[in-house]
Amino acid sequence: MKTSAWQTLEKDPRTRMALENCEELADCAIYDLNRSYKKFGVFDMHHMGHWITDMQIWLSGAVTYQETCLDGFEDTSGDAGNRMRMALNASMKLTSNALAMITKLSSLFPSHGNELLPDWIDAGRHMLLSSKANEINPDLTVAKDGTGKYKTIMEALKDIPKNKYNDATISAVKGDYFMAKDIGFENRAGPEKHQAVALRVGADKPIFYNCHMDGYQDTQYAHTYRQFYGDCVISGTIDFIFGDSAAVFQNCTLVVRKPMENQQCIVTAQGWKDPQQPTEFVLQNCKFVADREDTDIKSYLGRPLKEYSQSRPWGGRGGPASSKTQRVKWEGVKELPASRIERFTSSKFIDGDSWIPSTGIPYSSDLFFPPPKEDASVP
Repeated sequence: MKTSAWQTLEKDPRTRMALENCEELADCAIYDLNRSYKKFGVFDMHHMGHWITDMQIWLSGAVTYQETCLDGFEDTSGDAGNRMRMALNASMKLTSNALAMITKLSSLFPSHGNELLPDWIDAGRHMLLSSKANEINPDLTVAKDGTGKYKTIMEALKDIPKNKYNDATISAVKGDYFMAKDIGFENRAGPEKHQAVALRVGADKPIFYNCHMDGYQDTQYAHTYRQFYGDCVISGTIDFIFGDSAAVFQNCTLVVRKPMENQQCIVTAQGWKDPQQPTEFVLQNCKFVADREDTDIKSYLGRPLKEYSQSRPWGGRGGPASSKTQRVKWEGVKELPASRIERFTSSKFIDGDSWIPSTGIPYSSDLFFPPPKEDASVP
């Protein structure tokens, strides 16, 4: 039952929308806490590495969902944001403490190697494990097990009205092990509409191969968990890859589009909120291009979105400007050895060897990458 205070807050449209979003996000956070609790009850010394990784990722997801709830109140009137922060204070601290304990536990055990592939891969089934039902009303729900209106994405696409692109529609992926290949996601709002997400991904271990994500500001919302993008084309202007997931972008083409006047383009904005979170964006063997050759745009690889966010360059450069002879010699600038970089490989960073190779898509688990698709086109 809602108090009169909350009912008053809901009169503001932005506040009402933020509250509705928080309901969905709370369900997601509770789901992550529940599956972390269940995982804790099936402790297995023989699969310690995967057990710890799953716990870290899911608890990190719970942290992110609670923080995303608070982010929704940034442009609202009144003290709704402060009230919500007070309401979530205890749960956020407890979640952060649990994550810190699991992270401490991980330091006591050596890195894990490859283990048996999951049953869902061996059986050829790509399961859609949706989060707890809530009050949102999606336009289309696709679920292979028949719980949605459609069993395949193609069935859903055929049923979309031809003029649907004029609506404010965002594609959202929440099912674990989701796979997309040779498909595009586009938000046509334009740079003047500011934040306009084309695709939001809040699924654990999804794979996007040879896909296009096109938009302007905040095109690709890599929200939570472990994610893999291979041979994809992602375009935008400001923060066009953002979120707080542990995501690997391999052989992708990142297209900087022309922003509005006096705007600068930023490719990534990683929202690392808690220092114990195992989340970062790793870009491997990617290309950065402008959508037009005659466009002169100030562009940056990344910026911090939250307190612990950071952008770091990685070796393996190529092209006419790749020479290191003219680089600064500051004391704080150091060249990392391969042993330090290894933790950013797909096999270590997102446990990729346990869920990506059996799908058959081109994938590299180490520091050597497959050649990009020759027909990967730029929009």
